[in-house]
Amino acid sequence: MASREASCSMVEGLRSRVIEELSACNTVTAIFLADQLTHLSDYQLDDVILLVRALAGNGEHARALTLLRKRRLMRASPECKLLATRCMLELGQHEEVLEFVGEYPEVSLRDDVIEEEADGVEGDEKDAASVCASTKKGNTVRSALAHGDGHTDAAASLKFTKRQKSTVLVMAGTAYLLLDHRGKASKCLLDALLLDPCCFHAFQLLSEHRMLTAIQEKELKEKLLQANGEVEQYIATLYSSLTVRLFYDYCHCPLFFSLP
Repeated sequence: MASREASCSMVEGLRSRVIEELSACNTVTAIFLADQLTHLSDYQLDDVILLVRALAGNGEHARALTLLRKRRLMRASPECKLLATRCMLELGQHEEVLEFVGEYPEVSLRDDVIEEEADGVEGDEKDAASVCASTKKGNTVRSALAHGDGHTDAAASLKFTKRQKSTVLVMAGTAYLLLDHRGKASKCLLDALLLDPCCFHAFQLLSEHRMLTAIQEKELKEKLLQANGEVEQYIATLYSSLTVRLFYDYCHCPLFFSLP
């Protein structure tokens, strides 16, 4: 009994220390301690997540992804899913990212996001609009749902917060962008921003890659201004005052811009 209590005390002590090391950005030490922790706790989910976070924080994404796969934890929780997706993205596994995201109906692309308007748009913008509009018919994310790999039941049981959904959509949008599918990337990023107006990463990608038409930009501002919450309203007002195109300049020299 005394030995069991000592073991529990050791596990709790190691767990607290790993969290402290991660907070202090001491990832190498955190990896070593978290590795010991997982062995002592018989690979409890929260402890494995700590080890994966430490590995990913140290740039060891291949090891982190291997650990999740080996322990069959890729779909164990929303956090595991986010970590696995991030690792695949960092490893350049862009197609795998889209297939993995496609297992999750809660974070797949919605049909009610801002519609692309091709009228009055010329050149590359019109091409991008037509590509983006065509995503309703069989994009990579939805095709993965239709041709599931046996994990859809586990995927459907996970509950994601809006912030988590937004994060996954940003990663999917990044994967599409790296695969040169600008229309699909734009749709993902718009969806992420509508789910969470504070998702600056989505707004930054949209602006830096000049992915919105004038019509899209106008509709986006109108929708964001309807956001709930004081913080969300403030951010939406900031976006509205700068606009996506001007925000490109803000990203490179923010001191020259301020709210009116």
